Amino acid sequence: MKKITKQNKILLKIMRFSLYQIIITFVCATFAIAHDNMGQEFLNQKVVLHLENKSLDLALRQIQKATSVKFIYSPK
Repeated sequence: MKKITKQNKILLKIMRFSLYQIIITFVCATFAIAHDNMGQEFLNQKVVLHLENKSLDLALRQIQKATSVKFIYSPK
């Protein structure tokens, strides 16, 4: 029977710790992939706005209020 030396104990601890990290990473990745995303529902919302001679910035702000979707706009 082999004797477990101090170096082997340290190596076993490192391997056990690495195994725990791999398992936790796998579980978290599985949950992230398995989660249903409902992002498309935001894009399928119907919005009716009556705007005449208004700026694009104002129109986007009104759409943002009506749909809870964030827009990023640069006038450049």
